[in-house]
Amino acid sequence: MPSFVENDLKLLKRHFVVYPVCLSRNVLETLPSLARSITKTDMIFVWFAGFQAFVSVFLAKFFGKKLVVVAGGYDAAYVPEINYGVFTCWWRTIMAVFVYKNADVVLAVSQYTKRELIQRITPKKMIRCDKCGYALLADATVDVMVNTYNSERYLDACLKSIVKNIPVKTLWVIDKFSQDNTKQIALKYGARVVESDCSLAEARALGFRLVETPLFVNVDSDVVLCDGWFNKVMKYWKNDNIGALFGITIDQHPLQKAYTEAMFKIRPAISYTSVFRLPNAVFLTDAVKDIQFSNWLKVGSVANEDYEIKKWILKKGYKIVSAPVFSKHYSNPPLINNKTFWFGASMRLTKILSFKDLIFRTAFSLPQAIVTSFISNNARLVPYWVKYRFQILNGYLNWQKYFDFKRSISKHD
Repeated sequence: MPSFVENDLKLLKRHFVVYPVCLSRNVLETLPSLARSITKTDMIFVWFAGFQAFVSVFLAKFFGKKLVVVAGGYDAAYVPEINYGVFTCWWRTIMAVFVYKNADVVLAVSQYTKRELIQRITPKKMIRCDKCGYALLADATVDVMVNTYNSERYLDACLKSIVKNIPVKTLWVIDKFSQDNTKQIALKYGARVVESDCSLAEARALGFRLVETPLFVNVDSDVVLCDGWFNKVMKYWKNDNIGALFGITIDQHPLQKAYTEAMFKIRPAISYTSVFRLPNAVFLTDAVKDIQFSNWLKVGSVANEDYEIKKWILKKGYKIVSAPVFSKHYSNPPLINNKTFWFGASMRLTKILSFKDLIFRTAFSLPQAIVTSFISNNARLVPYWVKYRFQILNGYLNWQKYFDFKRSISKHD
């Protein structure tokens, strides 16, 4: 096996389950094992536009699989003076043209190869190998995970946006024995529902262990994804060292939305992507499948599990990348159900914020509220935001009272 094939196999095996098959000259001997392997896969990956790729096109069409072909220099060349290149031979030309026209993606090994191919044929999609990063993953199917508890109010809209905007392989719903119609709504969308009475953090960990695809998506049950969400965010997955990629959600409660939009005018929206968010995120399964949460997150309803997920991913040597792709978040405003006290208690227990930093943020809340209320022309932001910060401080100081938050039937006043 050539060294470049071995290197590509190692790279692919880091992120996918790979079934290597080498077509021998006796095709009839190889076809049964090749067919068995293809039935287990989502995609066929083949080197060069020769006989192997020619056979793979028929198999891909028969089994309904995606086909990716790597085009080398010889596969694009036409140098008749030295009889070099696929296009110097009539029957090789027929096979190559057929392969390039029917492959879902052609990976050109260089700019020269890409330029030479474009002069003769227009594939469905062609990418330079040194520039493609994870562009191929936009064509793969992924598992999707949603955690629920009495989530019927927005779950239908959430799941509808998921099946519309993500190439879903399996939709997993981890439910905390909901007492409303959550389970029925999930089943309507073909979800595999797993019920567990564990904490939110442990429910997420359970989902991480259940997913079966190399990449998976986590979507909160009160998030509605924007059109084309998956393809948009995957444009920012550009190398094989990424452990998580997340988009931005905009709270839809009038005061929360007014504050966020005002802050976007003060500083670029992309600056909000510096804080890792779970509501709409793509994960490398290997980066989180074995995650272990701290005891507080395991036994109680403590928040900020996203903080520990971030630490886990970075500790394993992966990067976390943000994407300025905006979706709608219909979460209950914290001041309505006193979640701010819970946030404060969780900040202390998970050590996400020091007392000194929290005091500074609380003191800064008034001028921040005044500025945002002026920009948004909404005076209600001043008492709202100041109260928000002081309740977090109260929860931080009285953590024993507020750390175990009791969720109830979802309401949005």
